[in-house]
Amino acid sequence: MTILTFKEKSDLLKNIANFFKKIKIEAKKIKGIILFLDSLTFSETRKVLTISNVWGKFMDIPLGIVKKDEIEISAQTSLKDIILKIFEKGKKRLKKRIILPEYYKEPNITFKKS
Repeated sequence: MTILTFKEKSDLLKNIANFFKKIKIEAKKIKGIILFLDSLTFSETRKVLTISNVWGKFMDIPLGIVKKDEIEISAQTSLKDIILKIFEKGKKRLKKRIILPEYYKEPNITFKKS
């Protein structure tokens, strides 16, 4: 199991390519993608889902999704335990499909009309 996170969100594809080089794994060896969409912006949600859906379809691999409210997290829960909970729930949901977006916030892409 490998976890991919981003500190710099501006160049997602470059970050993915660098990540694979760093951990020395070929993209074709990925057997599935589990998404944990927690508090992403409208644009971030679209980016993550677009790349995951295209990758899943192109590489013929299953996708799974876990939502924040489906995982019990307390202040004492370690990051390792959170990741394991996401993985355990997500691997049961892996299937070949397209994941449609669910937005947790209102889009902030236009000016409000007065």
